[in-house]
Amino acid sequence: MKKCRRFVMIGLLLSFLFAGYTVSASGTYQTYTYSYEGEELLSPDAYRYADSISGVDLGAGRLSDPGDIFSDASGNVYIADTQNNRIICLDSNYKLQRVIDKFTNPTTNEQDSFNLPGGIYVTDDGSLYVADTNNGRIIEFKASTGEVVRVLKRPESNLLDGYAYTPDALVVDDAGRIYVVSTSVNVGVVELEADGSFSGFLGAKRVQLNMAELFWRMFMTKEQKAATVKMVPSSYNNIAIDDIGFLYTTTNSYEDWEIQAYVYNRMKDDTYAPVRRLNSTGIDVLKRNGFHPPVGDVNFEIGHTIYNGASEIVDVALNEDGAYTLLDQKRGKLFTYDDNGNLLYAFGGMGVQNGLVGKAEAIAYKGRDLLLLDSQNGVIIVYTPTEYGDLFYEALTLTSARKYDESALKWQEILKYNSNNEMAYAAMGQNYLLNQDYKSAMECFKAVRDVSNYSEAFAELRNDVVRKIAIPLVLAVAALVVLFFKLSAKAKVINQEGQSAAVKKTIGRQLIYAWHIIFHPFDGFYDMKHENRGSVKSATIILAFTTLAFTVKQLMNGFIFTGDASKEATLLGSIVTILLPFILWCAANWCLTTLLNGEGKFRDIYMAACYSLVPIALACIPMAILS
Repeated sequence: MKKCRRFVMIGLLLSFLFAGYTVSASGTYQTYTYSYEGEELLSPDAYRYADSISGVDLGAGRLSDPGDIFSDASGNVYIADTQNNRIICLDSNYKLQRVIDKFTNPTTNEQDSFNLPGGIYVTDDGSLYVADTNNGRIIEFKASTGEVVRVLKRPESNLLDGYAYTPDALVVDDAGRIYVVSTSVNVGVVELEADGSFSGFLGAKRVQLNMAELFWRMFMTKEQKAATVKMVPSSYNNIAIDDIGFLYTTTNSYEDWEIQAYVYNRMKDDTYAPVRRLNSTGIDVLKRNGFHPPVGDVNFEIGHTIYNGASEIVDVALNEDGAYTLLDQKRGKLFTYDDNGNLLYAFGGMGVQNGLVGKAEAIAYKGRDLLLLDSQNGVIIVYTPTEYGDLFYEALTLTSARKYDESALKWQEILKYNSNNEMAYAAMGQNYLLNQDYKSAMECFKAVRDVSNYSEAFAELRNDVVRKIAIPLVLAVAALVVLFFKLSAKAKVINQEGQSAAVKKTIGRQLIYAWHIIFHPFDGFYDMKHENRGSVKSATIILAFTTLAFTVKQLMNGFIFTGDASKEATLLGSIVTILLPFILWCAANWCLTTLLNGEGKFRDIYMAACYSLVPIALACIPMAILS
């Protein structure tokens, strides 16, 4: 089928027709994605700037270094105004409902207050949890009234000994279990039971020692090991929870070169992952099937300015159908991915214009609106989705509901807006794959150079074809085997006849003699030199055929092996690849025999090297066909 090919051609036509089209509606930031090679591809805005709301606008006074923002199922908004030691509660229309700064502690029955509250979470049943960071406790309120329900102090456990308990972010699951990110705990998420008792650590990152460190530790005494710097896992900086209880955690503790290697190698595990999705046992199950792992910007230079270095991921917000958005504090950008790890769009930046941020601190979804908390300017920046952005949600919703044909139509609409969106081709390929339209899927994956998914579609198509032609295929293989043995027997007879001095050593016989050399190299090369079974002319024919076969192989090689749909072989490239090393090999051998007073002539070396290429020449074309 040629469906995807038509879409590619339409996309190219649109790109020519609308070459001057302005892709950013806001004028203050650019929206983009990344190609398979890591190049930025500009796209229309998926979100537009809607409003900036300050504490003064709310009637609550200026916000001072706010640390977190949250929106509940009803659209109510909550802000942790950290430096002002208060929690601000808004309704779904951003109207001030209440400010919680003083409260009665139910344990002491005395007036109490916060000390730099860092994180907030509201459950579906209306419980407001506050991470009172510098007081080392969690406080539960009734969100509707601001009444204190309970105060959960530092849990008692020997496993927490040696760690300062400073809860900075938290979430609560449907069973009431509390998951806490403490800035000073680097062995995972602190898991508390519903009553606040310590349950354990979840999702501790594995520590990896390199070979040199493992080797030296073999010879260290206990005292020396104790004196060395402890290898500790990376710590988390934020947390979110989805509808089925999986935890999304973020960290920015990796070095720039580690993230760069992670992106360059297109790693799919969590070795240097700035975001993870943890199941109930703490195992990371986040899918990383996009062009690049979810790390924010993938094209960056190593450095320590706002313009260089990897993204510093400090928060994650979850939307419907598994889509999630990462917040890069370093450059104030937002990166939205689908549940497979495909980057849908990225936008934002730092500055003083509308839609830009001073210091990006936290994000939250309010329906489909995105709320970005700017801690430097003390404002909430509201972004609303455009028609282009809504198409992504509709396409993902249809895919989640397994309505693949309808989903494909939405992706086609996305391509009309943005012909550069390679992810749309990849998503259409996934739909075709799930719908068992393997040829169309392969064309889409090839268009975006997605070798992994192309291979999966190819395997399914190959299995279908093999099942249909199983009997003819077996007969064809049997016929090839019979033909092989017959030709081999014929070549053997001709080579035996050539042993007679009376038989003329024609070019044809000299070429067929190469078959004898393959199976009897010692005798073959000796007779070629001493009985004139070969010649420079036949050797040159073999070299020319090898070069031609190599060129054909490069042209015919399957996409799975080339890894690049646009890769083209050239005769000149093949000549350089084959002839240059070949000539150097012959020259080096001749120089060596000359220095050591050997008997090898350049003619003999050239002929022997050419005849040794026969297996490569014979294998190139069948290998290309099989690929």
